[in-house]
Amino acid sequence: MISEFLLNLGPDPALDGYLLVFYGGQGTIRLVEESPKQGFCDHQGNTQWYCRFDELDPGQRLNIIMAVAYKPPAGLPNWDHDGESVQFKAFSQTPDLNSQNDSSQVNFLFCQTGSTSPDCK
Repeated sequence: MISEFLLNLGPDPALDGYLLVFYGGQGTIRLVEESPKQGFCDHQGNTQWYCRFDELDPGQRLNIIMAVAYKPPAGLPNWDHDGESVQFKAFSQTPDLNSQNDSSQVNFLFCQTGSTSPDCK
């Protein structure tokens, strides 16, 4: 499970925005939960979700929980390990004077039983 959130650090409300969630890996990913009251997430294609909000007040969070599963491609029985990531980027109609914190990335590793990778031990 991957849990990520968008936190408005203020000083103003973020209006008419969305959190873009992008997964470009080999596995499958599905949205398990988003925080109530915030809106909804549109799934486009296999890799993108647009989690929309009308207003996110200073200090308020939009929470996203996703489940990720990896199934190795056919013909690859000894795959050992596979690194993946999910990117998050916030957009809003409200000007943001500090856009340095508007994006994040979660990296993770799928490990086959008996993997030789040091990161899997």
